[in-house]
Amino acid sequence: EWTKSCKSYYEILYKICTACKTDPFDIEELDITSDIKAQQELFGIVKDISSLLSQGTPVYPPGTLESELVLISVNNHSPRVLELILAAGAPLLKTEGRYSILEMAWMTTTSTTKEAVMITRQMEMNLYYELKQIVN
Repeated sequence: EWTKSCKSYYEILYKICTACKTDPFDIEELDITSDIKAQQELFGIVKDISSLLSQGTPVYPPGTLESELVLISVNNHSPRVLELILAAGAPLLKTEGRYSILEMAWMTTTSTTKEAVMITRQMEMNLYYELKQIVN
């Protein structure tokens, strides 16, 4: 079971990296046919990741590995993938060095405002849910 979850976790990591290489909005390339093809390829990758997550692929790294799906998605500009990973319940409290994922999303030059807002909103919803659990 551990080997299977490890394999599917790394399959998601690979697909995130593949999605980062697929840019359907490349300004230098104005060929509509290749734009449509790149978009279809990206949607296929997002669909594959969604399928893996729905099959129970862990969003936490197996064992003591340092990589984190949320951080990799943020650092590689994968907002569609980030949405899936957050929806699957990815941990947001992990720190990288001395910064939390939330701080890294807002401070690093590799993340976009959209990604930072998505993480902030997810963190806000998590805190609101926990507050409701305490009050009730």
